[in-house]
Amino acid sequence: VKGSVEDGRRMRLQIHELESLLRREGVEPQGHGAKGAVAELLLLRRREITRLGYDSASAQQFESRDAQFEMALALMSPDHVDQCFAVATYSEDVPAEDATLPG
Repeated sequence: VKGSVEDGRRMRLQIHELESLLRREGVEPQGHGAKGAVAELLLLRRREITRLGYDSASAQQFESRDAQFEMALALMSPDHVDQCFAVATYSEDVPAEDATLPG
């Protein structure tokens, strides 16, 4: 995710999939779109690095790189970050006439 956002490269990952992952891991998305979800993913990453007990030199390297990315992310437009995620498509399995809708 980080590399794709830095390079402005589109991923196959949809934003709702990232938000679902964050929720499963106990990080509730704050509703700031893709940009906020990426920032929250960094928080999850830090939590997991601590939990897994990375040695301090490795942890500092990750922290330093993540801090640089966070500064760059703050300067990115929301549109730039949004465009790095796959566009959600709707399934054609949905019936044409939904009984809950009038008509």
